[in-house]
Amino acid sequence: MPPPPARKEIVLELSAPSVVPVAQPKGRKRKFTKGGDGESSQQGNSSIASGLRGKVCRSLTLLIVTYFSERQRIPNFLLVSQFMSLIDGMISECGSETSRLAGELLELQGRWSETESMLTAVKDSHSVKVLKLEVAIGELERDLGKTASSLLKEKKTRKAKSSEVRRLQRQIEGDAGLASRGIREAKDSLRSEFQARLAKISAFLGSLECIWNMDLTLATIEGGIAVVQSFQSETPPTLEAEEARLSGVGTEIRTVDFLLNKETRKTLISQTTRISANYHTSSNQNTRITTIRIRNRKREQSRSYSESAYERLQQGISLGSRAVGEIPSSSNPKTAKPN
Repeated sequence: MPPPPARKEIVLELSAPSVVPVAQPKGRKRKFTKGGDGESSQQGNSSIASGLRGKVCRSLTLLIVTYFSERQRIPNFLLVSQFMSLIDGMISECGSETSRLAGELLELQGRWSETESMLTAVKDSHSVKVLKLEVAIGELERDLGKTASSLLKEKKTRKAKSSEVRRLQRQIEGDAGLASRGIREAKDSLRSEFQARLAKISAFLGSLECIWNMDLTLATIEGGIAVVQSFQSETPPTLEAEEARLSGVGTEIRTVDFLLNKETRKTLISQTTRISANYHTSSNQNTRITTIRIRNRKREQSRSYSESAYERLQQGISLGSRAVGEIPSSSNPKTAKPN
């Protein structure tokens, strides 16, 4: 009998598509990511579309089976039983799929609420952080503005101070140059005046020495004349009278020498005191001017320079006083010759 093999093939063809589409949606895995409501809805829509796609495939297979069964003249009770079994399988699959989708939907809703709460918490924390950062940025901007203004003021003050320091240095250098030039000129003028006074003193001493020599020669001549006259007289003088006369002449010579020495000493002392007084007054004026300028500027360089200048002036004064002190000592032996 030819019909049984055809029925067997039809049963196999009907049983195959009922098994394959059911296994596909159960083995499919859906992944959930915390990306937002768009991604979760897309995943749910894809699962529903896959289930509908399986149902459409099964309905198409059913239509194809019915078409071939009509052409091959298969009995209706077999088709009805197969159709009922297919419908039962589809209903069970749809129930399981709906239950699974409901569970997934509930799970997605729970996750969605969790993600929403997390997002709100994150947004709140981010907003708080943003506010704190804005406040910190405002404070930093204010601090930066203050520091920039203070730096500008400091730069201006430093520039003003540096310019003032340079001006004071130039002024001090100019004043030091003027003071040194004035001191040098005063020293030169005092030196020339001192040398001129010394020349006058030496000339005066030379004239005094000439006068003293002339007086000495006159005294010797007068003494010789007196001796000759005494010898020419009729009554020669006695020894006692001659001694008295010689002693009187000696006293006169001593008095003359003393007077000459006293006058020369007075003149020399007056001249030297005048020179030293002029020298001291000029040096004191110069040093006073320099010290006033140094105290006003308060600079160590000009102070050291003025001190060195003052020491040099003191050395010059000491040398001048020594030279003036040596002049009477050199004139004393000349006046002490007759004694």
